[in-house]
Amino acid sequence: MTSHEYQTNPRETAPVVLGPILALTLIGALFHMLSQAGALPAPWPILDMDRTILLHQSWAASQRHNAQILLVGDSSCLMDVDTPRLSAILAKPTLNLATFSYVDLESHAHLVNRFAQINPDQLDTVVLLIHPQTLRLGESSTHHTALLRTALSLQSTNKTLNSTFQPTSPRPWIRTVDLLGVHLVRERLFGRLIPIPLPGQYGRAYGFTHDLWRKLTAQQGSLVDPHTFDPAKTPANTEYRIAPRFQKEAQQFHKICPPNARIAVGLTPLPASIAQPDNDRVYREMLNNLGRWLDADILLTKLPTTMPDAQFATLTHLNAHGRQVFTTLLAEELKP
Repeated sequence: MTSHEYQTNPRETAPVVLGPILALTLIGALFHMLSQAGALPAPWPILDMDRTILLHQSWAASQRHNAQILLVGDSSCLMDVDTPRLSAILAKPTLNLATFSYVDLESHAHLVNRFAQINPDQLDTVVLLIHPQTLRLGESSTHHTALLRTALSLQSTNKTLNSTFQPTSPRPWIRTVDLLGVHLVRERLFGRLIPIPLPGQYGRAYGFTHDLWRKLTAQQGSLVDPHTFDPAKTPANTEYRIAPRFQKEAQQFHKICPPNARIAVGLTPLPASIAQPDNDRVYREMLNNLGRWLDADILLTKLPTTMPDAQFATLTHLNAHGRQVFTTLLAEELKP
């Protein structure tokens, strides 16, 4: 049984379908024209936690700052060091430009190089801190690496950063959305006007993406991981090794960093309950290899390879108390 029948003809249907399409196309063209003319606000695409941190660190590297010590590395460097406390102990201004484990070492060197260009003849020491979990990753994330490098290259321009937020080979519908100017509205207007809530514990600790940006600035690029470590709920494989890619990346790191700055390298700790009996030996071997490839001036050999479980937020991040302890130990290593 047929309940309804519809009869259409192209002459009547065309205005109904083509009218909205034409209107959207004209609006998209208008936004693109405004963008090219510099009439739209600068890109502010902090639409999630990862982008907020990556774009903040690229922005921070491009600002005038009195830092003489730069921290770079994965998220353990971001979370395990209380940068203002380190500055106070060493009596030297310090800035943390750490990002994530899936951003390659070469990109971190570009952060250092940008800072040195903006603040010439100022940088004394570059401290690379990295977790053994990161060192066994076979490859970095091309998406996040491209996001950081493009943000660095466009930091002082008014161009869109949209190209870094897409897959390597955008699908046709994504290209169509770009033509309609949706990315311009999202990144230049929506990202600025509407704060995005952070997920889970980070949302409860920091609130929204805009709050996270302000916290990163206030804490000189470092954060506190708000989680609570539970070894019973944290499966861990502690058979650590260095993936082959790190030799080339470490050598590139040395080449890109300014030649007048010392390079110090250290490894961040593990929870004591999951460490293997040969943990100290494995740490020492990995640190020696990294130091050789980096041609490092300082090996931070006295940093702890393990710390008590109660001082961890996750498998790779210390909590607020743990980072105070680790920061003090790091300062003692850097003082000489």
